[in-house]
Amino acid sequence: MKISGFFLQAKMDDFDNDGFVDLIYTGGDDGFFRNNGDQTFSEVPNLFPWNDTMHSFASGDVNRDGQLDVYASYGNNYVSPDNDNPDILWVNDGNDNHWIAFDLDGFESNVDAVGAKVELSGDFGTMVREIRGGESYGITCTFMCRFGLGDHDAVDQAVVKWPSGAETVIDNPGIDQYHNVLEVPCLVEVTAVSSAEVFCPGESVTLTAPEGFVSYAWSNGSEEASIEVTTTGAYSVLVYDDAGCAGVSNLLTVSEIFGNAPTIDFDGSTDLCDGTVLTLTASNADNYTWSTGAESQSIDVTTSGAYAVYSVDICGNEGTSDTLFVEVYDAPLSNPEVSEDVTITAPATVDLTATGENIRWYDWSTGGNLLAEGNTYSPQVDATSTFWAEDVRITEGIEEIGGELENQNGGAYHSNSARWLEFDVFESIRLNSVTLFANGTYEREFELIDEFGIVLESTSVDVEAGEFVLELDWDIEPGVNYGLRCTSDNPQLWREGTDSDLNYPYEVGDLLTITNSTAGPSLDYYYFFYEWKAEPKTIECVSDRVGVTVTVESASGMNEDVQGLWSVMPNPAVRGSELRLPQLALGTFLQIADVHGRVVHEGTWEGSLTVNWPAGWYAVRAQTSQGLQYNPLVVE
Repeated sequence: MKISGFFLQAKMDDFDNDGFVDLIYTGGDDGFFRNNGDQTFSEVPNLFPWNDTMHSFASGDVNRDGQLDVYASYGNNYVSPDNDNPDILWVNDGNDNHWIAFDLDGFESNVDAVGAKVELSGDFGTMVREIRGGESYGITCTFMCRFGLGDHDAVDQAVVKWPSGAETVIDNPGIDQYHNVLEVPCLVEVTAVSSAEVFCPGESVTLTAPEGFVSYAWSNGSEEASIEVTTTGAYSVLVYDDAGCAGVSNLLTVSEIFGNAPTIDFDGSTDLCDGTVLTLTASNADNYTWSTGAESQSIDVTTSGAYAVYSVDICGNEGTSDTLFVEVYDAPLSNPEVSEDVTITAPATVDLTATGENIRWYDWSTGGNLLAEGNTYSPQVDATSTFWAEDVRITEGIEEIGGELENQNGGAYHSNSARWLEFDVFESIRLNSVTLFANGTYEREFELIDEFGIVLESTSVDVEAGEFVLELDWDIEPGVNYGLRCTSDNPQLWREGTDSDLNYPYEVGDLLTITNSTAGPSLDYYYFFYEWKAEPKTIECVSDRVGVTVTVESASGMNEDVQGLWSVMPNPAVRGSELRLPQLALGTFLQIADVHGRVVHEGTWEGSLTVNWPAGWYAVRAQTSQGLQYNPLVVE
């Protein structure tokens, strides 16, 4: 067998169940060699036909039919994924060869039985398989143990050799099936208890298992029914009875109290709207004193300010938390006052009004779809509908400008995107724009990444030659080591070099700091992005919604509708659902309208209909022999 080319991974396994292990390999090249059973192999070309090289793989019996399947991924080069070629599951169609498989459940050994061996004997000789946690270059395949038997229709014996040293012998196991094998013959339940969950330095905690077992093996090596522990940890005990049955106890977690400073926990944001409450809760201790004077573990905050807590734990350790800053913003003074409910005799345009600073109209009392903005709204109403108005008080921050503001003579247009700028963000912000200096007009791609390289935002923009303002409008939460980068192969954007006068770090007000480039600090470069403009996150405080109902006495020229005796399923539905109307006769004239009365579907009922409308409330009407009937439909 001769293989040429660069490859990363290989595995030998019996893919055709003839009793001889075959070879699959992937990486810079991929291929498959079938074992001929005479110490030779034959290459099987195009076994995994695809328009890219298989970069990596894992094997296992996905549908448990005894045939080995392959999950394959595809890449551009050494470790880069190929987004144009998704992963593929190659399902083995199989053949008539016999097989046998074992699922091992470790007990005293690890639960997946990694390290166990299964020896299979019969008139075919002896075959051995081992359970592996990983193999080749960074792949993990199935933990089940599988043998191909060819045309052999019987197995004399299977012996499982566990990592603990125990052995399980199975005589004449059935073929063409899975066998679930436990490391112990039977199980017992065991519940351990601890005298405490925490302890002070110099003290201990007693852990106790039930009496009456033959042996005890605690996870720290102790062998008594009751033990004393003096270190933080999670403990369990393995027990055996005189029949050889075994059990593992529940996990007991105990912690030594080291006197760490208290922390403050809360749900939501420290940006509050006037009239709302933020609950601050201190970490567990023996007593508490808040900066407000309160002595409870939790306090409710309704005003702007700096909050901290001093606490003493049960061991006498004292500490003070970091200070938490809460800002309370103006909210609407009252809920909007809306028009009186209206009744119209036929579909018509209706003028609705609401009082407030920034009125938004919705089709639902909570959530729903934004219909319009402004104090007046004039929808066309074809069916009885309720429209909901809310008032919004908007608080906007001051835009800050920073970073390098102009390009310098020490720089040059750059031909690759291997490096970028890194920055830290100190509060929730919106990065409005940056300025580029470009050589040539063409599309370029840009990304915002976090400290782990995960792409948070991206955009493709036709950047014009010369000075160009790149509008971003990206919302960014507090964090460190963000990256702003261009990902185009040949960006031709201005980069400052070692001859430029650079002054890291660059502050953009109190909002963010550009700390360096990924070439630094050894190389003093500044990549691509000038005149950063950012502002604090806009805070919106919203009133309750107030509804106004428009009643239509007659709709679409049909008779007044009543609740239908038929039903709508599913309800709620989602876009793409197949709508069913049980008890509605085929051929019935059907009309579906949204909350504004706009007809989104009209025609005869043919037995099914695909939901292809946005989320919201709809009226489903049918002209039956008893008159016009309707049922409501909610699309989520």
